[in-house]
Amino acid sequence: MPNDLAFEKNRSKLASMDSDTPSAALKRAVDEFGSLAGFCERLGVRYQKVQFWFKNRVPAEYCPRIERLVERRVRCEQLRPDIDWAYLRQPHPPEQP
Repeated sequence: MPNDLAFEKNRSKLASMDSDTPSAALKRAVDEFGSLAGFCERLGVRYQKVQFWFKNRVPAEYCPRIERLVERRVRCEQLRPDIDWAYLRQPHPPEQP
C-alpha cells in the first residue's frame, strides 16, 4: 500500500528517535499492528492524521483508545507526558447536589 511505503521510508528516521519520546511510543503502538494501515484501521483514523501526530503530538482524546488497543504496552503517559494522567485516572466522587 502506498501509505505504508511512505511510513517505511521514515522508519529509519523514527528508529533513531530516543525510546522515551512520544513519537517513539507512537511508533511502538503502530508496530503492534504491523503497518500504519493496520493501526489506522483499528483506531478508525486516516493515515495522514497519524503521520501528522508523528510530527506534532497525539491528541489527548486518542491516547486512552491507543492504550487499550495495544493492551497497555504503550501508555497514555508515554504518548502525552505533558498531561497529568494520574489525576485523570483517579476515581472521582459523585458531585453533591
